[in-house]
Amino acid sequence: MAEKGFFNLDICVSEIVQKDKVVLLSVPTITPYKGRDDNCSSGIKVLRDASKKFETKKNSWDFDTNSSLEQTISSMVDLGNFSLKQNPQKDRAKLIEKLKFHISNGNKIIILGGDDSVSIPPILALEPLKQVHILQIDAHLDWKDHVGEEKFGRSNVMKRASECEWVEGITQIGLRGLGTSSENELWEAKKWGVNIITSLELLDLKVEEIVEITPKEIPVYISLDLDGVNPSALPSVDSPVPGGPSLSYIIALIKKLSDKRILAGANFVEFSPTNDINDLGKNATIRLLTVLCNSLTSSYR
Repeated sequence: MAEKGFFNLDICVSEIVQKDKVVLLSVPTITPYKGRDDNCSSGIKVLRDASKKFETKKNSWDFDTNSSLEQTISSMVDLGNFSLKQNPQKDRAKLIEKLKFHISNGNKIIILGGDDSVSIPPILALEPLKQVHILQIDAHLDWKDHVGEEKFGRSNVMKRASECEWVEGITQIGLRGLGTSSENELWEAKKWGVNIITSLELLDLKVEEIVEITPKEIPVYISLDLDGVNPSALPSVDSPVPGGPSLSYIIALIKKLSDKRILAGANFVEFSPTNDINDLGKNATIRLLTVLCNSLTSSYR
């Protein structure tokens, strides 16, 4: 029997996908740092298996998406797992090529990681859109130019995004606590023009105010690192940081963006099942994934 995909969808083996479909591609890892434990690549199977349990609830009403699950997944195509050759440079190039094909075809994309290095190739693949604004939800700045000799790892995401001609703007929200970024990297990001909104600053902002910072005229791409969410609701991440926006705040933000802006796609990374507590993080992650899928598919209905 062929393996089933997320929400028990058939895994699509064809390279050609209808233009009015959202493609979901899972990438367990892409550029891991040498010597660092990989706690995230196993998460994809955990999430896929958990999502299949909703098969019996396809017609149930979802109060977060204001629709049924059947409506959410009706415009989705699961492409399964990206085939890795254990050569990061070649894997990145192949992944970028594959995503560019679907973006040029008019598909919206959801890339499910894996660690945060998985976020870089999708952003590099957005070139066919000509212009895009990145909204990153993350506890960390991710503006390091390199870690050791590596320039495409989890701490380099927004630095690499800033080098793309098609990235017209970047908004980063949820930053808090201590990370690996230096003051110089913070000032470099601000000099580039990044809208940086810390976790404490979010306390005084409604989601509508965040949306107003993003442009109306060009597509918005969401880069969601799950450690951006308050760990009291989502503990299953590789680098948890106390505080941060609630799960409900992030859900409301995604939905408001869907209502008021053009969404190009999203990446969704850093689920670490080994750090979960009583399946709390797994359930919260599936909830976020469902809302993201609905927000992207709603533009096709």
